[in-house]
Amino acid sequence: MSHEIRTPLNSIVGFSNLLASEKDLDEADKQLFAKTINQSCDLLLVLINDILEVSRLQSGQMKFEKESCSVKELVDDLYLAHQLLVPTHLRFSKEAEGDLFIYTDKKRLSQVITNFLTNACKFTNSGYIKLGFKHLRGTDEAAIFVEDSGIGLSEEEQEKVFSRFFKQDEFSQGAGLGLSICQGIVQNLGGRIALSSKQGEGSRFSVVLPVYKGG
Repeated sequence: MSHEIRTPLNSIVGFSNLLASEKDLDEADKQLFAKTINQSCDLLLVLINDILEVSRLQSGQMKFEKESCSVKELVDDLYLAHQLLVPTHLRFSKEAEGDLFIYTDKKRLSQVITNFLTNACKFTNSGYIKLGFKHLRGTDEAAIFVEDSGIGLSEEEQEKVFSRFFKQDEFSQGAGLGLSICQGIVQNLGGRIALSSKQGEGSRFSVVLPVYKGG
């Protein structure tokens, strides 16, 4: 973890020093250095937020505000919000089955599904990404899923993917805390994460929650 924090910090300090000390930099170099500093600041903010999220989960201080929630409305909102975020060379589709209601924290659940979508974009070079939900037949459970035709996960990776600091791509930025945080959130919501994946063919991550039958 110390390496993950030091990398953007070193970048910020190094390029800031260059901007301050090098008087003969042309405008293009100044813009490049400033952009690099901004990107490193953004990465550092993400890392710090992830660390704080893990801390709140561990200490039981993360707040959850549950209410009745339409799964269709949740999926529609997420689909609309990601229309311009999914790379244009990928087919982005939605699969809905009527409507279901769950009792959950909509904001926290959206955070989890957004993480699934972000990972799908990162690890899918061609093909599709699908966002959807369905009622699990023979159960009182609803599944909200993100499916992709990406690189998939090996059986060994599937066993580790929810562990803290696991990174499928060691060269990617971040601390590898995303899916660990997602699992903690979903457990606090009274659900579970289901994973189906085949290396070289793609993955499906699902949040499974009880259907809400209250008034």
